[in-house]
Amino acid sequence: MTPWRDLAPDVRRLCARLQETYAAFLEHTDAQIGRLIEYLDALGNLEDTLIVLLSDNGASPEGGPTGAFNLRKHMVYEEESHEVGLSRLDDIGGDLAFNHYPTGWAQASNTPLKWYKKDTHGGGIRAPLIIHWPQGISARSAIRAQFHHVIDIAPTLYELLGVEAPTQYRGAPQMPLHGTSMAYTFEADVPTRKEIQHFEMLGDRAIWHRGWKAVARHPKGTDFDADQWELYHLDDDFAELNDLAAAEPDRLRKMIELWWSEAGKYGVLPLDDRDWERGAERLRMNPNTRYEYLGGMARIDRLSAPDISDRSYVVTANLDVDEVAEGIILAWGSRFGGFVLYIKERQLCYEYVYSESQKHTLTVDFPQRPGKRVIQLKFERVSPRAGRASLVVDGAVAGTLDIPRTWPTHGTTAGLNCGRDAGAPVSDAYQRPFRFIGRSLRVTVELEGDVTQNPPAAYQAVLREQ
Repeated sequence: MTPWRDLAPDVRRLCARLQETYAAFLEHTDAQIGRLIEYLDALGNLEDTLIVLLSDNGASPEGGPTGAFNLRKHMVYEEESHEVGLSRLDDIGGDLAFNHYPTGWAQASNTPLKWYKKDTHGGGIRAPLIIHWPQGISARSAIRAQFHHVIDIAPTLYELLGVEAPTQYRGAPQMPLHGTSMAYTFEADVPTRKEIQHFEMLGDRAIWHRGWKAVARHPKGTDFDADQWELYHLDDDFAELNDLAAAEPDRLRKMIELWWSEAGKYGVLPLDDRDWERGAERLRMNPNTRYEYLGGMARIDRLSAPDISDRSYVVTANLDVDEVAEGIILAWGSRFGGFVLYIKERQLCYEYVYSESQKHTLTVDFPQRPGKRVIQLKFERVSPRAGRASLVVDGAVAGTLDIPRTWPTHGTTAGLNCGRDAGAPVSDAYQRPFRFIGRSLRVTVELEGDVTQNPPAAYQAVLREQ
């Protein structure tokens, strides 16, 4: 990582803007939490409302050395240079950006803890927790240092409410409740009642046991057995600075054995160090090749949408028109990556958005007449990550468009919508949600051909290697 003093002035300006934007986001978040608190107070309910506030993980390194203007693209399918952010400096923080701060700011944000989000050192798993319940907690502004984990929140709430976790739900046996209630900490600053907690994230591993922590940072794609384990006495070393692995090998060995035991008990194994590739693999393992959507239905999450990554497919829209048909047929993703098919001003339009700055548009005439109409978008894969799109109106090819680079399905965001664009808009050519006007709209997506590999077999092979 390049020190701040060695960055070029314009790069410093970009990095500063990205972190300023993040700081503004936190300020905005704080203001919205304040609105909720003030509202509860105005209702007279604040004293008797239990509020649990926590963050999810440490600061993220995913922006890279100089941050990103379009994080999804930068993370998944095309690394972004700092020139992109500099050219769009004034858009950072607005709805035209999907920005993320640089890794250096993540390091500063996690100080004094090591590493980042997706790691099992302190920088990845330590998070602030605030519990506010004036009527139920007599202590005021008290700080507690007992070691606890997010899985301990549910047992805490169950205890406070006098509720037992169900052992069955609709006839299905439920897993035993994990975690240790924190309610005992509300009135007294006593030693923690928690005994043990394991961690695993993308191959990184850690275990905490009675004040001690063993942790290993795993380089992606390397042998798990080659990972270097570290040992810390967290009761005396919050920041994990004094590695005692060499000084206490027997304790470290027992801690590692304990991690394997807990990992087997709680379903951590087999280890898998893939990141976004897991999402891609899961999509490819879906055996479905035909999907059907109705106009106005709820949004479909991107990881539940058809996997059109690097393959041919056909989108068929059946519509029943009175006099005029207009609006969104299918909207997939957002302006940061996606495509949209819509009718506007007697034209059928298709826009394929590769990124926030690169898109391809095809517009053809759509003669208006009442009755049943059929529109098709036929996408042909012509080479790896490239294709050709054709618009077919009532059986006749109306136009074609070459798309030199395509995104992977899991690389988009905002999901899939039929009959409207309900998320971050894919295009600026219409006013969101631009609902479809017509008596009915039914859209099918049919995937053609086999995927380029056998994903289930590949996935099982990865698991067998562990």
